[in-house]
Amino acid sequence: MTCKILILVFLAFTRPLATQWVDHRDPQTPRKNGQPELAAPAPHMNGKPDISGVWRAERALYSEIASVLGSEAANLEIDVGKY
Repeated sequence: MTCKILILVFLAFTRPLATQWVDHRDPQTPRKNGQPELAAPAPHMNGKPDISGVWRAERALYSEIASVLGSEAANLEIDVGKY
């Protein structure tokens, strides 16, 4: 009985791993011989490069903020709770 439960739990947690986007081929990615062409020019919109893709920015270290903006600006706290 416990063996069946363990197998079901294992399958329940490992099944989502197979549903990731492993074989997803974005049709907008420029390709050369079936492989993504990394040296291709950026797409343009209105004559300017369109770099509006998904971005994940890393948080800057306090020391970097302080060196650029000064220690007073690095200590500022902005409340955006109601906006």
